[in-house]
Amino acid sequence: MNTPDEALVRLTDVYKTYLMGEVEVPVLRGVSMEIRKAEFLTIWGESGSGKSTLMNLVGGIDRADSGEIVFQGEDITNFSESELTHYRRSQVGFVFQFYNLVPSLTALENVWAAAEIAEDPMDPEEALKLVGLADRKEHFPSQLSGGQQQRIAIARALVKRPALLLCDEPTGALDHDTSIVVLDLLQNLNSETETTLVVITHNPEIAPLADRTVSIVDGLIQGVNENEHLQISEDPG
Repeated sequence: MNTPDEALVRLTDVYKTYLMGEVEVPVLRGVSMEIRKAEFLTIWGESGSGKSTLMNLVGGIDRADSGEIVFQGEDITNFSESELTHYRRSQVGFVFQFYNLVPSLTALENVWAAAEIAEDPMDPEEALKLVGLADRKEHFPSQLSGGQQQRIAIARALVKRPALLLCDEPTGALDHDTSIVVLDLLQNLNSETETTLVVITHNPEIAPLADRTVSIVDGLIQGVNENEHLQISEDPG
């Protein structure tokens, strides 16, 4: 279990509202929390709770209406568009529920595509080794199982050597057994590479796998739980 004591990201009084037609829909309503260096953090909430919006703001995909999101001493809410692009490319890796692989590229080529826009990438073949798929590097996505495609997506995120790896429902499209494999992989990568890992999930059974769990309900933080005894991903559901 990682026990970091320094914040990589700190959010203070963050608000986000979307306009649906003429109706304003508040999604985040004054969120304050921190993401610690090298930790495995889960952010748990039901659909519509605001957890994916929170991830998008931390990842620089979207902007907060107000509040501060400070990454290693810099408030990214004040970044220009070019600064946000640089932040996403150099500091953040993303893994989504659906793998978003380029179907006409091999596994290795998909990882290479991410490496080419990174400042200090690792060897793409090394990234594939980290996720246990070096022997599938010449396969196209259609020749891989769902779990293997997700592992390629994780390798694609890791090849940039991100300080922060954000995973939005990474097992949502996978069956039970494959979910176990992917969650075990994420646990091991967090431990071995000390990459800060944030998993967004609606599944409460994933929470005990992480160092800490933040619960979000209706755009508000409802609780933060420190997990003293981590579980190995035997039954994530």
